[in-house]
Amino acid sequence: MADPVLPADQKFRKKVIITLFIALPVGIGLLYGFWIYFHHVSTDTNIPRLITRMQTLIFWIAVVNVFVSSFLCLYLVFMSMKTFKFKMFPPPGTRVIYDTKIRTGRSAVIFGILLIAAALLVLSTNMLMYFLHHILNGLMRQVMP
Repeated sequence: MADPVLPADQKFRKKVIITLFIALPVGIGLLYGFWIYFHHVSTDTNIPRLITRMQTLIFWIAVVNVFVSSFLCLYLVFMSMKTFKFKMFPPPGTRVIYDTKIRTGRSAVIFGILLIAAALLVLSTNMLMYFLHHILNGLMRQVMP
């Protein structure tokens, strides 16, 4: 007997592709702007002003990261909870962009655990930003007592 397959949702696939084609140039533009800003900041010879600008940059990156990573984590945890509830991945009602083999039983539960691990990994980026901000605060205190 063949493994059950969840067929792709063609309309959903089209929406995802359009979203990616819009998000990709926006992301590239933001990275290019960040690179220009970082190059401008890194050529500054005034160390306290350089550290202050880096603190501001890391603060805004951290703020955006908190929102994006929190929503991604909520989605991953929601998917894992549905996976645990139904012992099936993808859970019932999930739309997919390509034909996906349906996992059931133990392999679905393992996949749910992996989703939670991925959510924790994404949340760890917030801690990284927090520590970077405090490292720069420590540098600022050393440079400007």
